[in-house]
Amino acid sequence: MPSTLQRKIAILKNAAVAGKVHAFEEFESNVPYMYLDVAGQVTVGIGHAILSEEAACQLPFKSADGTPASREVIVAAFKKIHSGRQAQREKAKPASSFAGLTDLILAETDIYRLAQQDIASHEHLLRGKFPDYDRYPAAVQEALLDMIFSMGLNKLMTGYPRFVAAVRAQDWATAAAHSGRRQVQGSRNLAIAGKLRSAAGNGATAAR
Repeated sequence: MPSTLQRKIAILKNAAVAGKVHAFEEFESNVPYMYLDVAGQVTVGIGHAILSEEAACQLPFKSADGTPASREVIVAAFKKIHSGRQAQREKAKPASSFAGLTDLILAETDIYRLAQQDIASHEHLLRGKFPDYDRYPAAVQEALLDMIFSMGLNKLMTGYPRFVAAVRAQDWATAAAHSGRRQVQGSRNLAIAGKLRSAAGNGATAAR
């Protein structure tokens, strides 16, 4: 269940970062247990991909009684969820259908801190391709984060050349016109285009 922006600020101690996490959560499920996304990837929290057993063991999973889960329990849970990946690719089930398959969960604070780390990683990649990223309006940064999160850096840079060129030129209206993605729902595309158009309408005031 998504929390309020104020709750995220209290947890992360940074209003700007909390705002990005809040925007991030708008279209990504917030799920405290392991599940498979539509591509069959083991996932937890706000769309955080767990790429291996070892990666799962690095996360602070807790058992139902609130005690830290052992490595053996985490590995077993990962294997159980991971085993359904082929069926998930053939016919995707919602995250809610994985509830109760394991008793491991991440706490709310850990979910938001993990999202904070994921955003920082994505922003590092974006800065390498968009040198003025830190001077873009907050709405544009949120749009770029959503784009890279949903498709990855390579597909963003190679599959959306008009969008990339418009962002580099800080032509937010043109970027909005070329921001649509086939792999996400229409409402998400509309929301991201709206963020970009809002930046154009506001005169591209830099993010703080």
